[in-house]
Amino acid sequence: MTDINPLHWSDALMSTNGKLLRVVVIGLLLVVGSAAGAYGDWINWHPMDALMVTLGAIGLLLVAGALRVIRNRITRRVAVVFAALGLGVIAGQILGPSRPFLMHGEGTATVTLDSPTTATGTHIATCATVPDGTELQVSVDQNLRLDVVADDPSVPADIDQREFFGASITVGDRWRDGVLSRSDDIDLLVLISFALADTPETWMVATDASDLDITWTNAGGTLRFAGLSQGTDYPTSSGAPIDIRGTITWTC
Repeated sequence: MTDINPLHWSDALMSTNGKLLRVVVIGLLLVVGSAAGAYGDWINWHPMDALMVTLGAIGLLLVAGALRVIRNRITRRVAVVFAALGLGVIAGQILGPSRPFLMHGEGTATVTLDSPTTATGTHIATCATVPDGTELQVSVDQNLRLDVVADDPSVPADIDQREFFGASITVGDRWRDGVLSRSDDIDLLVLISFALADTPETWMVATDASDLDITWTNAGGTLRFAGLSQGTDYPTSSGAPIDIRGTITWTC
């Protein structure tokens, strides 16, 4: 005989609504986890950084497994939350958008200084670009020797006092920002170290107040710079600031 008790219908309806609610909540958790995984993978595009996101997701799954073992209604519900988030993060990493792959090359860079002295030098440069030409990283080898500041007259003449000059140029939001960075995602770091022992390095960086004028393609480019600020928060930078201005031209 068919059960027509309204109380039974109500219990069945509440049970169905409860299951539906759980499905909706789990779906939302998966979406939240996927969004977090995709964003984390986009920001942490380097394989070693992306591995940290994956390890975080695995940690969530391990916690979910540990909570599931505990025979308690509340901990099992919490376990579902952690499991949904962990699976979502992994899915977001796999299915989310990826950064364009980097093309690496090697060329030369010519540095011409207008201040504090006039000097020119050429040395090795390494480049990283993307096919659509929207992102760039150029590193000027720090073994480039330049007369950045005036020589100390008390030092014997047979000692080469030319400074060691290195630079890093980046364009785009892929690259890690230093302590100081520009809002237009065009960043410059200049590192100057000295031939004389016990002379601290000086790091100069571009800020929004600096003057940067860059033109470039994946094959090379030119950057004019002035008005750099001292990067005092870098670990090895404690030297005096240098009003350095000039041009860097490179090929890749």
